[in-house]
Amino acid sequence: MRPLTQSGQVRTLLINLFVSLALFAANLLWVPQALAHASLVSADPAPGATVPSTLAGIRLTFDEPLVFGSTLTLFTNGFQNVGGITSQIEGKVLRTTLVGRLAPGTYTVQWKAATADGHSVEGSYQFGVSESPRGGGNGFLIIGGVVLLGALLLFAVYFVRRVKASA
Repeated sequence: MRPLTQSGQVRTLLINLFVSLALFAANLLWVPQALAHASLVSADPAPGATVPSTLAGIRLTFDEPLVFGSTLTLFTNGFQNVGGITSQIEGKVLRTTLVGRLAPGTYTVQWKAATADGHSVEGSYQFGVSESPRGGGNGFLIIGGVVLLGALLLFAVYFVRRVKASA
């Protein structure tokens, strides 16, 4: 190798070194984004949650916008597909609307998130369904009313007997 005696060669070497370092630094900034996959940020119902049988839908939120190919499937405890649901993509949200009530038990949500870079990620989680009150949630109100009415009736009987005894 020849010694670098001319200032032009030193300058060319320094420019090449600077350009190489700049390209290397730019590559370091670009690579994590290119290798990133969508991550589940939140789920409703949440993993492990217990919800009433009147659950209206499932909503999954990711950290990247989703594209066609993203799916959400719901399975029963016996891993039977819950039919009649369709996945809908709304930006970073993957959701489905449920028709009808879910039977009590454990359900598995299986999802696939596809992104514009061509990558897809899959995952699943479980949640439970409990029985909803039959009276639309008014059971405690009815029981409370009956107890209050009974207490008033007992007080009235006690009051009438006390008045008669003092007369």
